[in-house]
Amino acid sequence: MSHVDALVVAQVAKRYGVTAAADGLDLRVVPGEVVAVIGPSGCGKSTFLRLVAGLERPDAGRIEIAGEVVADAATFRHPEKRRVGLVFQDHALFPHLTVARNVGFGLRGLARAARRSRVAELLDRVHLSHRADRHPHQLSGGEQQRVALARALAPDPALVLLDEPFSSLDEHLRGRVRAEIMATLRASGATAIVVTHDQDEALSIADRVVVMRNGRIEQVGTPSEVFERPANRFVATFMGDADFLPVTRDGADLRCELGSIEGVAAEADAGDRDVVLRPHEVMLTANGDAEVLSLDYHGAFTLATVRLASGAQVRSWLTQHQVLPVGARVTAGLVPGSRPVLLDRAADLD
Repeated sequence: MSHVDALVVAQVAKRYGVTAAADGLDLRVVPGEVVAVIGPSGCGKSTFLRLVAGLERPDAGRIEIAGEVVADAATFRHPEKRRVGLVFQDHALFPHLTVARNVGFGLRGLARAARRSRVAELLDRVHLSHRADRHPHQLSGGEQQRVALARALAPDPALVLLDEPFSSLDEHLRGRVRAEIMATLRASGATAIVVTHDQDEALSIADRVVVMRNGRIEQVGTPSEVFERPANRFVATFMGDADFLPVTRDGADLRCELGSIEGVAAEADAGDRDVVLRPHEVMLTANGDAEVLSLDYHGAFTLATVRLASGAQVRSWLTQHQVLPVGARVTAGLVPGSRPVLLDRAADLD
């Protein structure tokens, strides 16, 4: 049985003067899916969210929510007509209303008993029933964000849009609140689009990740796909630490300065390609013709930057048991079993 997509974005464009904030965006989101939209500042991710929400009108293209066209050349529905729930970075709660009245704000069309029942259900879901009569200023930042989510979920929207929902929280709160919010979203079966600037966050919360740059979508894929099989150099470097070494052919094998590359021996030729190396794919052993340039301590692990004999630099994660001081001579190699990806050197130069 065919399903109706929760969201369809087809060739959507939006310009602000000479800047293309959205340049031919295409995306389909299935019901119940959580999609993270990520990219550098000014890449268009917030514009994407605002276009879907109805806070901006596209210059071209079509947007459908739950099978209904909400924006195209002839149609434009405002946010309150789109069956979307919005959760902002600053919570945007009404300070003069109690928690219960904030959650029930979008349910004014329901009978009083039904509205009261729905508010109680949502407050229980976000574990804030005991705060129903409090006002926003009496809550912690994490509690305010959970109220904002409950308010967004209350009308049973087809789509929940979250714009940098955790960035205003203190570091020690962020992980816990994020886990609580995502658990609530999953339990409710909600379809969600989460805009974030945090790569670890995008990889940890989403079913799929949309990586944007300059108003365009560079890659859409599962977290493992965008991290392990980046579409280009931009995605490789934006979604984690990445270093690049040129590839050469040695008989039936492809090699880089660190040795033979597993899993790509059937490639037709090396061409003008580089191998993408993540720090966890590079191992260091004592003695050799490489030099440890710097050590960046991260607690359980230390990130070592190494200069190879060619002058190229790569990074490697060291455990606490590896003692390699700055200036040490080492041998750098590929971790056995790692299968790094190859990228065309000429691509992605803009």
